[in-house]
Amino acid sequence: MFSPSRTKRTAGRGGFTLIEMLIVVAIVGILAITSIAAFTSYRKSSLLDVSADNIISTFYQQRDEVRLGKISGSEGALCKGLAVDADSVRIVSAPFAGQKSFDSESQRWIYKGCDMGELTYEDLNLDDLVSVAEIKPAGTYELLFMPPEGEFVASGGGFGDEVEVILQYGDDANATYQRMVSINLKSGNANKKFVK
Repeated sequence: MFSPSRTKRTAGRGGFTLIEMLIVVAIVGILAITSIAAFTSYRKSSLLDVSADNIISTFYQQRDEVRLGKISGSEGALCKGLAVDADSVRIVSAPFAGQKSFDSESQRWIYKGCDMGELTYEDLNLDDLVSVAEIKPAGTYELLFMPPEGEFVASGGGFGDEVEVILQYGDDANATYQRMVSINLKSGNANKKFVK
């Protein structure tokens, strides 16, 4: 059955050597370390993108609610939008004073009047690790849409045609982990940009 010479020939070929096992473990370790670093970077970038997109979609949602109104009809007309300062981005609303006058030149009704003395704020839920790093130009802004057509009104802040809200992940000031939400103060359009 088994000859002694045959067992000697196959005895050394039965498994892996210690060096081969160490090489495999080293390769798996290197792959694990690089994949964890790549995943962490991707996660930070994704959280910033989601937070910036959340700000923009909330901004446009406020505009649409002003234009379309509430279905329940339980509240009066409100001016709605976002409040932006050095620490946060929040949802803001104010009662619509409802001043209406007829403009004979344009032959249409003109609505005026967000009551800026009665602003109501609500937190915009961003990820805990995402914060406002900077506002350009510096200041506090109330960016509101007025009923019934959703006319855009901006108050506060500095001078310029747009406000830039720079978001960052944690305390990392690296531009890779920052996103900019740019809001045009004349048109009320918002978009997301990468920080360079």
